[in-house]
Amino acid sequence: MKGRPRIMNILVVFVFLFSALGALPTPIMAQTVTEPVINEFSASTTGTDVEYVEIYGDPDTDYAAYTVLEIEGDGDGAGVIDEVMAVGTTDTNGLYLIDLAANALENGTITLLLVKDFTSALGEDLDTDNDGVLDVEPWS
Repeated sequence: MKGRPRIMNILVVFVFLFSALGALPTPIMAQTVTEPVINEFSASTTGTDVEYVEIYGDPDTDYAAYTVLEIEGDGDGAGVIDEVMAVGTTDTNGLYLIDLAANALENGTITLLLVKDFTSALGEDLDTDNDGVLDVEPWS
């Protein structure tokens, strides 16, 4: 039993040193993001579709320079932009919800991209030879 308090004291010292040096992980909601990410999406649910795309970024930050693209993944239309969704300002938790109408997102194979400074439009084919590699990237 004498060894146990000594081990606890050593652990407390290590935790104090690591936290003082900034070596302990920071909870995700407390981190600075700098670049937004697609956090979650819902497409093709049972019954009436509940569809949305959720963006996670820094709290209360304007991400109007970013756009979410839905890219077709099936057949001859593969690579075509099927949906263009603007991103706005995140809330105090760093979240921005793009609430979509039922069936806005295709029920087949899709790719969602979050891009900055999008300069194209709905219907453009980004994979002109349908080889699965983007030939056109109209963003920065």
